[in-house]
Amino acid sequence: MLCSLRISDGTNMNVILLNTTEAAEVLRVAAITLHRWRNSGKGPPYIEMGRKIYYRRIDIERWIEEQQRQPVPQESTV
Repeated sequence: MLCSLRISDGTNMNVILLNTTEAAEVLRVAAITLHRWRNSGKGPPYIEMGRKIYYRRIDIERWIEEQQRQPVPQESTV
């Protein structure tokens, strides 16, 4: 869903909003996993509009980047 939002300075910003099912597909997890992450304070940021939950595509992409970890080499015990 592409939404046009007006920012406080008067500019328009086009935002791609995904519902929980769509966001889960992007993240390759079950929708219930996103629900659990929301309830436990984990996962990507989300937006509540009334009873609806949406995720901005840019927030999901940023969250994925933040999850990247570098392998830590194990020390030799010899």
